[in-house]
Amino acid sequence: MRYFSSFVTKYHFDSILDAGCGKGLLFDNIDNFDESKLLIGVDLQRKKGKRYQHIVADATRLPFKNGTFSLVTAFSLLEHIPKTDRKQFYKEMQRVAGDAGTLVIQLPNRYFIIESHTFLPFFGFLPSNMHSFAYRGGNMLLYPP
Repeated sequence: MRYFSSFVTKYHFDSILDAGCGKGLLFDNIDNFDESKLLIGVDLQRKKGKRYQHIVADATRLPFKNGTFSLVTAFSLLEHIPKTDRKQFYKEMQRVAGDAGTLVIQLPNRYFIIESHTFLPFFGFLPSNMHSFAYRGGNMLLYPP
């Protein structure tokens, strides 16, 4: 997350939405933290944000006006969104970023030696249909399938 936070620090965005923020690691690692910035994290589970406002919401139906944020991020989130909802997800991300905003979507590298969700070595090399036992019923689609 330190790498992604350096991007946020370098370009000085005044309003940031982190979709699928989890524990708020993006905001915790911003070097030039400024309390005047609008920092909002969205996730399906309630968390307590120290440096940001946390909102429980679905990334396919965001409760914000068009063009609210200068930066919208979704780090390691897309693989958790069902294929049937992906088009709506992209529309929502673009809508809240607006024409002047920046949208950054990142997918974890499936073939990295340590898989980023389970932390199991070489787990990503297994066929996708074998991954369900490790995700306990959660939606997960690793690329390529």
